[in-house]
Amino acid sequence: AGQFPTSDLELLVPLDDGAATVRYELRGQKSEAPLPATVEWREGKLAAKAAYVNQGAILEVPAAGDFESNQGFSYSAWVKLPANDGSGAILARMNEAENYQ
Repeated sequence: AGQFPTSDLELLVPLDDGAATVRYELRGQKSEAPLPATVEWREGKLAAKAAYVNQGAILEVPAAGDFESNQGFSYSAWVKLPANDGSGAILARMNEAENYQ
């Protein structure tokens, strides 16, 4: 897989190594999180493995995404949705104190 600059990223989650945990970088610091039980590894197209995320899987990185509602940001993800279900969210920020808005 090709490399791209990561020095200014807030969060990097490759989801391409087939590990038992999710490895990620948050503001340049490497860490791991539990792999949701509904995620399985399959053969990848751009890397050796690719995460197949079943409906309802949630990966939480609580310290990421500390933005105000008027702050702009961007994100990218390679996603292949099933033909019969295009619902869900790739990225979401939940504020429990504000009824998850």
